[in-house]
Amino acid sequence: MVGGQHGMSVLKFLLEHLGRLKIHSIDLKYLVLKNCIVHCKLLKEHEETFKEKTEFLARIIENDGFLKDLILVDARAFTILDGHHRFKALRKLGYEYILVFFVDYASPYVTVSTWRKDYHVTKEEVLKRALTSKKYPPRTSKHRLVGVTIYPSFISLRELEKGSRYSTIECYDEILL
Repeated sequence: MVGGQHGMSVLKFLLEHLGRLKIHSIDLKYLVLKNCIVHCKLLKEHEETFKEKTEFLARIIENDGFLKDLILVDARAFTILDGHHRFKALRKLGYEYILVFFVDYASPYVTVSTWRKDYHVTKEEVLKRALTSKKYPPRTSKHRLVGVTIYPSFISLRELEKGSRYSTIECYDEILL
């Protein structure tokens, strides 16, 4: 599908499956293309993870004392698009507030393909799996941003520990395109 048509199908899917009231009512201009600290209960996973990789990342993150790579999240449905293992590692370490980078999944600058030959992945299917218990196996979806650069965050774990002082969502940094 052409970018605009595909974006409309994502919006149509969200409205059909979540309803207008369930889609986050925050104006997207305050979230999209920004780093935000978000409570973990707001985030939805669409893929399973490898236990060993999660444990390995948890050790690295804990030893480093900071989170370098952000977790990519759709700003409408709060679906994790990339970073499931980092998300699980932070949860394993006891962090309730997670640093994410929000994108507008309906926009053509977000693309999805698959790492696996036995799966066909679409944006709608990713959202559907995030809303159900039928997750993809680990490393199935491959999300890319076209024309958008996400810079490493190097956010201190101490900053994530302070998460309880935040509201449910706290955006603190604009990202340059």
